Amino acid sequence: MYLGTHCDEITHNDKEETIKYSLTMIVDFRLTQLFLLTQWLYEATAILCPDSSQWRLRTRARCNSTLPSYNCLYDESTATFVDFCTQKPDFQRPGYKFIIRGNIDGIECDKNRFQPIKFWTNVSNDCILEKTGCNEPGQVIHDEGSATSDRTCRCDYTRGFAFVTSPKQNCFCNPSIDDCSCFMKPCSRFQVMTPDYNCITATDWTGIFKCPVITKTITTNTPVKKTTRCATPQSGLNKFSIMKMVAKKQPAITVTVFTGISIIFVIVLFKWGKEMMNCCRNNKKPMMTEFDVEKKLDERLNGRRTIT
Repeated sequence: MYLGTHCDEITHNDKEETIKYSLTMIVDFRLTQLFLLTQWLYEATAILCPDSSQWRLRTRARCNSTLPSYNCLYDESTATFVDFCTQKPDFQRPGYKFIIRGNIDGIECDKNRFQPIKFWTNVSNDCILEKTGCNEPGQVIHDEGSATSDRTCRCDYTRGFAFVTSPKQNCFCNPSIDDCSCFMKPCSRFQVMTPDYNCITATDWTGIFKCPVITKTITTNTPVKKTTRCATPQSGLNKFSIMKMVAKKQPAITVTVFTGISIIFVIVLFKWGKEMMNCCRNNKKPMMTEFDVEKKLDERLNGRRTIT
């Protein structure tokens, strides 16, 4: 009788532990689902400003006759993109674009983009042209250009490359008007290539050439200059409150970081759950069946009869 009661208690405790563990795993699974759903909703709204080709379509969808000019700019204070409608578009001088820093503010183009014409808020959110990479076989950067002009490239004579077609400037090429393709130019034995892309013997090297010597990538970057352009009453930007805020969009880098953290969280949670299951299996006491209980009782009774 005593043994049976003890086994019932063990069985009952094991069931309670199993139920508690199952409930814990279910709650953790639900929390994980909620977390992933939140991430999905976060990423679903993390859309960058439309491409310039889609600007008119977005204007028709977002704006009206009162505020007909669609704008989408980067808000530096919140690290988000914000789109809104205004009465009239605003513009910046060539080489500059607009961002939001409390108000509309002008800033020079990023080092990899340039703006040779006026920047209009109703056309794009970034400087319209991307600089040439000068990264085709044999190419190196000759000059970084500026906020209003593209980079210029040249062939790396130090590795035996020369221009397929001589550019207008001979020493470097302008990607927008020249063919900047390079090829491996063979020189005879004991010859080297000069900065002018000629093969000469090492003893004839004078150090005086028309083209500059490549020591490293030549750049002419100047410090970034920022100017503030105050809005005019005619542009409708004198009061930020009159802007029609339509949506806020997170930058792509935030989405990438958030996704990485979520993946790490799921992996850690999975490993933790697996370790908990192994731990419970190792510590779990074996459950006794009715046959085991009867066997134990028979052994005890037979033992008492033997003593008697």
